[in-house]
This record gives sequence, structure tokens and C-alpha cells, in this order.
Amino acid sequence: MRSTRFWGSLSEIKQTWLSKPGTLEHTLSDKGTLEHTPTDKGTLEHTLTDKGTLEHTLTDKGTLEHTLTDKGTLEHTLTDKGTLEHTLTDKGTLEHTLTDKGTLEHTLTDKAKGTLEHSLTDKGTLEHTLTDKGTLEHTLTDKGTLEHTLTDKGTLEHTLTDKGTLEHSLTDKGTLEHS
Repeated sequence: MRSTRFWGSLSEIKQTWLSKPGTLEHTLSDKGTLEHTPTDKGTLEHTLTDKGTLEHTLTDKGTLEHTLTDKGTLEHTLTDKGTLEHTLTDKGTLEHTLTDKGTLEHTLTDKAKGTLEHSLTDKGTLEHTLTDKGTLEHTLTDKGTLEHTLTDKGTLEHTLTDKGTLEHSLTDKGTLEHS
């Protein structure tokens, strides 16, 4: 089994203005202000006025957390043992474990609800779908696309293409692009 990694560039950020050091703000007419704050702790916060805070945190332990106010935390953790864990608050943990024998194990806890789909095609597509709290999709295509979709508060998409584009989209709230 071959490991697939994505390398992208965030060298350019389309911005509206810089209101204070380290903070990137986007004004969405009649929707409030969308603020991006990279901190010393490696936390990138996306704050939409009156809609809560969407926080992306890369910790020293290699954990990427997506926190949406009042919707819980979706956590992606790559452990030292080669286990990739996806934890959705109050819904349990989905673990992807690559063993020494080259076996990919998927474990869905009893607390998790919805449907989990794995589809590996000739184009190299791996799709994970977790319903009820939205859809979490991981798609590894020939173009190298990784997509995470969380509904109810809009759609959050992370797309790493062959051009190295990372896109965050909040539906009905405007689109933020990092490239």
C-alpha cells in the first residue's frame, strides 16, 4: 500500500485589509466580518460575526482541530502508531489504522451515527461519509483533492489540488480562498 501526501502552497492570500498585526479580515456585507487570526500557538481562527467561531488548530502533537461554535469539534489526529483519528464531539471516534502488515483498519465507535463509505477506484478515490452531522469526505483523486464538508452552519471545504490550492468555503456566507 502506498502512502499519499499532499503538498500545497499558501504563499498568496487574497485579502481585504489588515486591521492589526497578524489578523486578516474580510468584510461580508450584511453578514458581518470574517476574521482570520494566526497565533503563536499555531491556531488559525475564522470568526464570522454573530455566527460563532470556526477554529483550525494544528497542535504540537499533530492534531488538526476544526471547532464550530455550538456544533462541537472535529479532530484529525495522526498518532505515532500510524493511526489517523477523526473525532466528532459526542459522536464517537473514527479511526484509520495502517498496521505493520499493510492493513488499513477502520473502526467506528458505538456513539457514531450515520453511514461510513469507503470507495477506492481506479482513479484513487477514497471517500468517507459520516451523515447526520453533515458529510465528511476524503477524496484522493488523480488531481489530489481532499474535501471536508460540514453542513448546518454552511459547508467547510478543504481542497488540495495539483495546483496547490487550499479553499475554505462557507456557503451563503461568502467564499474564502487560500492559494
